[in-house]
Amino acid sequence: MPDRPGLYTIRLVVRTTTGLQKETRITVDLATAVFSSSGKNVYSSDGQAELSIPRYALDDDVELFSINPVDIADVSQEGLTLIGKVYEFKPESMKFLKPAPISIHYTELAGADENRLSIYAYEPLSQRWIYQPSTIDTAGNWVTTSVSSFNPYRNYFAIFLQGIRDKIPVIYQP
Repeated sequence: MPDRPGLYTIRLVVRTTTGLQKETRITVDLATAVFSSSGKNVYSSDGQAELSIPRYALDDDVELFSINPVDIADVSQEGLTLIGKVYEFKPESMKFLKPAPISIHYTELAGADENRLSIYAYEPLSQRWIYQPSTIDTAGNWVTTSVSSFNPYRNYFAIFLQGIRDKIPVIYQP
């Protein structure tokens, strides 16, 4: 069994003595065990996203976590440009007793203002990407935010470049 967290496919092939063959495949999400008393950094399977769980931030003694890049057909939202990959964080419905930082790495941006980068979380009920207050490490190319919980559905996080509006409409001018 691999010792690196991530998604793996197990293939089972059954052959009869008469030559008939059946095959099935199962995708397994190999998670990282985190003990509340010690905390731990959990990394994505590609090493480009991280969840830092502080000591005693879990309600249970141990919990299983995974972070995997996902392909989502449409991540477009007006005023936002996706930078890099979208990551799914598990388990769903997790509540942290202390804020848990999420960090996502990005590659150099040709001509773009790195200070306009932020992590966004996907809100499945409204089907919108929601801004998360973020800090940017421009030297190391990391964007970080903190979470206190994961929703009960799917937990997608990604870095977006925020667009600039040319003009802000004047609603009232005395």
